[in-house]
Amino acid sequence: SRNYFSSGRQAKARSLMSAPELPVKWFARGGILSKPTIFGRNGTQMLGGGEAGSEAVLPIDLLRQYIREENQANNANMAAMIREALEEMKIVTENNIYIGDRKLESFLTEAVLKKISGKVRSKQTAKGR
Repeated sequence: SRNYFSSGRQAKARSLMSAPELPVKWFARGGILSKPTIFGRNGTQMLGGGEAGSEAVLPIDLLRQYIREENQANNANMAAMIREALEEMKIVTENNIYIGDRKLESFLTEAVLKKISGKVRSKQTAKGR
C-alpha cells in the first residue's frame, strides 16, 4: 500500500508547497466495503458504498469469473434435478398401426367387444332370457 498523503503534524512540518500524504488502500484484486465508505470520484460527484450493508468492489474479469463459476454450479444442479425427474418418469411409446383409415387398436377393440357381446347374448339365449 502506497502512501500518497498523510495528515496531521507531518503535513504541518513540511513546506507549504508539498502536498499532504494520506494512506490509500487499493482494491485491484477486490475487496469488501463493510461500512459506509467513500472510495472514489466521478467528475465532481463522490462515490460511496457499504452504506446499506457489505458491498463488493472487484475487477470486471473477476466478477465474470465468479458469475461463470456460479452458473456452472447451478447448471450442474439443474442437470441433476432433470436427470432425477426423468429417471422417475415412465415413458410410454405408442406405435399407431392403421388398417385402412382405422387404427389397429380401435379395430381390435371393436372386434373383441363384438366377440364378448356375442358370447354374452348366446349365454343369455341359452338361459332363456
